[in-house]
Amino acid sequence: MHRPAIRVEGLSKTFTLHNQGGAQLQVLRNVSFEVHPGECVALDGASGAGKSSLLKLIHASYLASAGSIRIDDGSGAVEVGTAAPRELMRLRRDVIGYVSQFLRTVPRVAALDVVAEPLIEEAGDSLDRARDALQQAEGLLRRLRIPARLWQVPPATFSGGEQQRVNIARGFIRRKAVLLLDEPTASLDADNRITVTAMINEARQEGAAIVGIFHDVRVREAVATRTYDMRQAL
Repeated sequence: MHRPAIRVEGLSKTFTLHNQGGAQLQVLRNVSFEVHPGECVALDGASGAGKSSLLKLIHASYLASAGSIRIDDGSGAVEVGTAAPRELMRLRRDVIGYVSQFLRTVPRVAALDVVAEPLIEEAGDSLDRARDALQQAEGLLRRLRIPARLWQVPPATFSGGEQQRVNIARGFIRRKAVLLLDEPTASLDADNRITVTAMINEARQEGAAIVGIFHDVRVREAVATRTYDMRQAL
């Protein structure tokens, strides 16, 4: 078996509530698991169980209170908690894909450019690669049923479901070894849920290691190779 793409060991997270006199709130305790290439691990637990916090810890949006998170970047394991800012930027650019429930983009940037940006950055000064990036972005937007008339419109004006589809297209346009998915189908209609489910399975079959939150039981059963019970982490 391949070495794990994600290795979490003894992970704990406590928040300090400064607006409540410095009270301590522990959301995760002693979390340990591995995710190998080609696996999709669904985080299972009630609201407030720490699922989104765990994804943000793996993404290094949060800093762990204890324990370790190692991400395989293809040449070795990188310890997320102690990595330098430049190293974290490289991991997020090249290794870790993260699709949250919310689209955060620069205002007035067209949806097509939002989706293509990760590949355009990689293209550098190559006009051919930049054109290819835009074509791939068009293909994803078309697959996710975003009408062509909206491609040049800033997604800040879109409905919640349309913004989520733009978010998914951006998250999937560049192949990543690690994918973190926070309710990717939450705002989608039935047809688009089927499409996104297929995209997740395609990424997994291509070797991505996926950790996701899927409250839709049908989606979870269709994509997850196993689950991690968050009750172990409290």
